[in-house]
Formats: sequence, structure tokens, C-alpha cells
Amino acid sequence: MSITVSLRVARSQDMAACAGIVNAWIDETPWLPRLHAPESVVKHYRAEFAENRRTLVAVVDSAIAGFATLSRDGFVTALHVDGKFRRRGIGSLLLTRSKTEIGGQVRLWTFQANQPALDFFTRHGFVETNRTSGDNDENLPDILLEWQS
Repeated sequence: MSITVSLRVARSQDMAACAGIVNAWIDETPWLPRLHAPESVVKHYRAEFAENRRTLVAVVDSAIAGFATLSRDGFVTALHVDGKFRRRGIGSLLLTRSKTEIGGQVRLWTFQANQPALDFFTRHGFVETNRTSGDNDENLPDILLEWQS
């Protein structure tokens, strides 16, 4: 079944939907600890991501199907797709647009345990450049991935 996806820059009113996608992912991922209540995640996305970073949203039939958040220093700091829209090319669209907007070198961190994300980013030309034993809020081992245009 074909879907029509449009990409646009997020508006502040989109942040609750973006946080909802993250909250659902946290809840469905057994190895990922929930550090913050769902309402705190919404509050964080509204404050931090809407104000200090550029967020792109993928829209399907007026619903936020996924998003990517870009920092000023060339990182994709978040890329999530709603579970009901996964494996339909939305993540690829968001990542391709993120690469274009950042240009040059694009970097991101992902958890070592997140094999689907590692496979996805590798398919899109990212290579591993560093690993940590858990230098993050979750204290989980992670991997720095980079892509060069």
C-alpha cells in the first residue's frame, strides 16, 4: 500500500506527537530503561528540541509519522518513526533530508543494542568511528557513526 509522505520543518505544536513517538519506542524496547515519565519527555521536546534544534517531521495524512532532529554541530540527535509507519521509507526520507541540510559530515550516536538502527545507518553509508561503554544518561554502550558527503 502506497502512502504519500511530506517533509517539513516542525512547529512547536508538533513536539507532543514527536515525544509520543519516542515514548512509544521506549516502552516497546525491553533493553532501554525509562528514565523520565512520558509527560517529562513531552516537556523536554517542547522546550529543548523546538527551541534549540532544527526538527524535520514526516507527515502522512496530517499525522506526524516520524521526525529527525538536527543540531548546529552536524549531529542527527534523534531520528524516530512511529511504529505503524516503519519499513515504508520514511526513515530514509528523513535521513536523506538531514544529510542535505547538514551537508559535509553528519554524525550520530546510537545504542550498541539497537541492531535495527545500526543496520539502517550502515545501509545509508554511515561508518563506526567510536564506541563507549555507556557515556550517556542511560548508561548503555553506544556507537558514534559518521557519514561524509
